[in-house]
Amino acid sequence: MIKKLLSMLLAAMLIMTSAGCSKTPELEKETLKTVPSGFYKKFEKADFDRFNSYASENGLAGTKIWVEGSFEEVNTLDSEGMKILLAVFKDIDGHEWLLGLDVDALTPKEAYDDLVKHRVLVTGVYDGYSDIYEMPVVWLTQLYDRVTGNITSSAAFSYLAEDEAAPETEPEPTPEPTQEPEKEKTNSIRSDIKEAIDAYEAFIDEYISFMEKYEESDNSLTMLADYMSFMGKLTEYEEKMDALEKDINDAEYIYFVEVMNRCNLKLLKSME
Repeated sequence: MIKKLLSMLLAAMLIMTSAGCSKTPELEKETLKTVPSGFYKKFEKADFDRFNSYASENGLAGTKIWVEGSFEEVNTLDSEGMKILLAVFKDIDGHEWLLGLDVDALTPKEAYDDLVKHRVLVTGVYDGYSDIYEMPVVWLTQLYDRVTGNITSSAAFSYLAEDEAAPETEPEPTPEPTQEPEKEKTNSIRSDIKEAIDAYEAFIDEYISFMEKYEESDNSLTMLADYMSFMGKLTEYEEKMDALEKDINDAEYIYFVEVMNRCNLKLLKSME
């Protein structure tokens, strides 16, 4: 899927302005905040020479990396109604990377515009090489702003950094009859929690179906009100899921992550 998305957006990248490739001015190092070591614990420091070639040649596709630098402009690629946010990222050694930031429907462009020219450290997943811009391609998972200390997560691509294997669980001991209520509370999925998570997935399915009709319509302006309504509901559901994540047990968390990943994949697949 990521390969198809990459080929699609690279074919249209010629519309990006040349300003995205301009030189990045030097940043004041004395104002920079220290990056927490845990921020990039699962990632390796990117050696540009290793990644500056086709993934079919270097065999590094899917490698989780981190790189430090800045970007000067965020560009929006409108691909079949889905706006993908992109930037040419220049690392501290002057090397350029094509950085896929997010999908505008999930995170507004302004969230990344505010980071322009800031010294940042990004974690992401290497996906290949751009023939058009002759630079390696990375999908952003998280971004640490060394000017403010804030962390920005990519709503569309952050799932790529998660471990594919499900968390290992120890065999559950046979509980005593008096412990059954506690077991039910901590190691099973409560019906109201499952209903809330399933409702979110159902909404995502409805949203994708609407977007397909929206793009196929000859007069999409008549559907604009519905579109804005969906955007408002999407924000509400995201807030509900953020709150829900703070009050769930282990079994519910595993189900929560499974559904969130599935929804992210559905959104990405809808852009094909």
